[in-house]
Amino acid sequence: MKKAVNNPKHPCFNEPVNRIYHGQIRAGQPGQLTTKNYSVFQGLDSGSAFLHPMVKTVYDSEAYRLQVNPDAAAETYFKLHDPMARRHFSAINGHLVRNGVVADIGCGGGSVLDLAHGHSATSIAIEPFRGFHTSLRERKHLAYGSAEEASVEWRGRVNSIWSLHVIEHVADPIAFMNSLSELLQPGGRGLILTPNLDDILLSTCEQTYSPFWFRTVHLWYFNGLGLSRIVEAAGLKVERIRYVHEYGMSNYQHWIAEGKPRGETPWAGVTANMDAEWGRFLESQGKASSVAIEFRKP
Repeated sequence: MKKAVNNPKHPCFNEPVNRIYHGQIRAGQPGQLTTKNYSVFQGLDSGSAFLHPMVKTVYDSEAYRLQVNPDAAAETYFKLHDPMARRHFSAINGHLVRNGVVADIGCGGGSVLDLAHGHSATSIAIEPFRGFHTSLRERKHLAYGSAEEASVEWRGRVNSIWSLHVIEHVADPIAFMNSLSELLQPGGRGLILTPNLDDILLSTCEQTYSPFWFRTVHLWYFNGLGLSRIVEAAGLKVERIRYVHEYGMSNYQHWIAEGKPRGETPWAGVTANMDAEWGRFLESQGKASSVAIEFRKP
């Protein structure tokens, strides 16, 4: 373990931290690296880690969309995110409420909400980039730019809420969870999913994977402990920590052999059954690509 440092303090819990990474990080799409080094510090007690210095990103701008996607069109978003949305839907389908009100916080173009459409009476799409709002409304979702904006009408009225790969982007994750809690009715349930700081590739391919995985738009990094502490700090009750693996065994093989991502490019001999078993194994060990917390509002 690296030597504990006293500065900076953890932004949320004001505790001592360890530096777990220092170097270049991803700046935009895969292959783009920062010209300067950044550090990632992890709280000694809370387990959550943060980027230092934190980078300010304007998420409601077209410039951000162009930083992470080829363009800002909804159709491009669907092409890139629909395959992953089908995997994420399996994580949230237990949170759907027949004829109820559901909300997706940071929904992007709304690929997951589309899969939930028709089961719930009302689907609330919260997305800072308003360039997606026209398309979201055409697909019968109620679109808002923030949870605070939606809360004017829907405070305490939402049955189920989820947020997938969003909390790592926000400056204050506890304030973010408070905004979700404000929308939920008492007894309402939710799910937060984020990249897993215990991802197997961070230990087996540390030198090549870390500069790809840590990135300027991700201000926070969580394992199960770290994410649960944030949820609890917002006054929500943790019901379950679970792990979701989003990539096949071929992806792991390419990283081991080549030190770079190859998307869905198959590795010779890897079958669909092997992919499924690999994912189940990593999820059982807490080494999957993402970690999720299921929670309830008391």
